Amino acid sequence: MRQTRDRVVIDLNPGPARGLLNKARSLQKFELVHLAPSPDLAEFVERFWLVVWDLPDQPAFTQENLPHPTQHLVIDPIGKTGIFGLMRNKFAYTLSRSGSLIGTKFRPAAFRRFFGRSVDAATDRLLPIAEVFGVDDRDLEAAFEALDDPADMADPIEAMLREQLPGPDPKALEVEAMVALIAATPEICSLAALAQHAGTSARTVQRLFEGYIGAGPKWVIDRYRMIEAVETLNANKDISLTELAHALGYFDQAHFSKAFLALTGKPPSSFKRDSEAAP
Repeated sequence: MRQTRDRVVIDLNPGPARGLLNKARSLQKFELVHLAPSPDLAEFVERFWLVVWDLPDQPAFTQENLPHPTQHLVIDPIGKTGIFGLMRNKFAYTLSRSGSLIGTKFRPAAFRRFFGRSVDAATDRLLPIAEVFGVDDRDLEAAFEALDDPADMADPIEAMLREQLPGPDPKALEVEAMVALIAATPEICSLAALAQHAGTSARTVQRLFEGYIGAGPKWVIDRYRMIEAVETLNANKDISLTELAHALGYFDQAHFSKAFLALTGKPPSSFKRDSEAAP
């Protein structure tokens, strides 16, 4: 691990940045750093992520990714500052000239503990940070722009979170565990299978996911399957699309290709060619 001043760097241009479309090409355009949260906030924050780019003589570059099933607090003086609820479609961001931004990735189900109500109210929405944490978004942007090292913004973000640190919520931890189970268990392809693994009813799982994640469990299952598909294609593995479809639990390649095209805008065959051609 490396250090940026007093904070641990988890990864620099990290392989674990799962969900970046055309990762090899993307990471030539910007630096991506993952920063660990302080130990007292680790049950709420998975990581801070910092993006820095410098493209003064290059055309603008649009980065696309598949968002994970959680919420992000983002400070971005150039683009949009706020709390991004769970995003069900792919996310695109255009990088031009030079700039930086910092995001806080909450653990699955953890943002509900700060939000105080069902997070499906934030799904596919951008909320002002002030609405949840009482700190003006413009003040946070000004503080970020004044720093010599943008990674230092993690400290005031953590101070803001500590001001409203929530109490225990066993249901949040239960939902986080189910999301981790989905991510680690490819054979879980349905709500019924998840409920069976979790030892509870499908109706309970559905209700918990909608309130703590912002989308149903089937959406989470499908999203992790798509992220795994993107990672396999990014890695340019020697695997046919039929084999990949079956490994991810799809009935056949046609069903997989249709779902992939609907989400990313490109069929997996085209994405595979792009990955093979990338440096």
